Amino acid sequence: MQARRDFEIHQALLDRTLETLKKVEGRKEIDATDVQIKQTEASAKAREAALLQAQKGIIDAQDTLVRLMTDAQLNMLDEFQIIPASAVSLEAEKPDPSKIIEVAMQKNPVIQRARTETEIADINIRVAENQHMPRLDLVASARTQALARDRNAAQDRLETGEYDSYAIGLSLEYPLGNRQRHAELLKRRLERRRAVSALQNVADQVAILAKEGIRRIETNHSEIQVQRDAAEAARIHLQALEDSEPVRERLTPEFLMVKLQAQEALANAQQSEIRAIVDFNISLAQLARISGTVLELHQVSSSLPAVSDNNGTPE
Repeated sequence: MQARRDFEIHQALLDRTLETLKKVEGRKEIDATDVQIKQTEASAKAREAALLQAQKGIIDAQDTLVRLMTDAQLNMLDEFQIIPASAVSLEAEKPDPSKIIEVAMQKNPVIQRARTETEIADINIRVAENQHMPRLDLVASARTQALARDRNAAQDRLETGEYDSYAIGLSLEYPLGNRQRHAELLKRRLERRRAVSALQNVADQVAILAKEGIRRIETNHSEIQVQRDAAEAARIHLQALEDSEPVRERLTPEFLMVKLQAQEALANAQQSEIRAIVDFNISLAQLARISGTVLELHQVSSSLPAVSDNNGTPE
């Protein structure tokens, strides 16, 4: 969007310069000097070169977008144009820091991974505690046997089950000075402390990034209006110069220079407005990435089950 809008701005600037050049050349026999004509021609050539660079920027942006899309229907060797179907966002609700941070604590993938590592550490502690505790097992057995003078008779008695025996009992294992299991339990507890510390550290970092993102959005949104007012002021200034040109007694070098500078000032102000709009939308995307709501921002639904948070907030 920015590359195409820059091209349109440079095209409008070149058209204004060529129109000024035409007027200056038309007054050659009246009051326009060769210096003024060459000065206007130089400005036109410089702005034509800038237009070519802007056109190259559009092609480069299209190639980058196609490569990122990795669509089998698009070939990098084909000639095509990508035309934006919708305008960029200019409006945004006033972000609520507490709500955004709360969402980030639940949906940020880095925090989710750190929370999962904490849950794994909890499971490892429970396993180590079970291994460290006394062990009581229920033992049961059954046996059948038979005695006879020959094998066939013994087989017959075995099948009748006349000499079956059963046993049941308890087996108690109590660890005495089991340093290995005790060390394993301490190790798992230290791992959990480290996981909790990492979770808290990540949560603090995400909270700071979220606050910075909110401030960036507010700044960019205010800058859009400032740049828009600047562009409007530059347009009014240029329009006033063009309206006063027909009633001037003669074309002076100072007036020509002021007019060319006013044209360039308008183009620069319009480009600054576009950059402010692009920066605003980039800030929205960055805040969505921090809060883990990129899919919601682009209205993409997922069939994956929602992640339940039993603890609510990091420990």
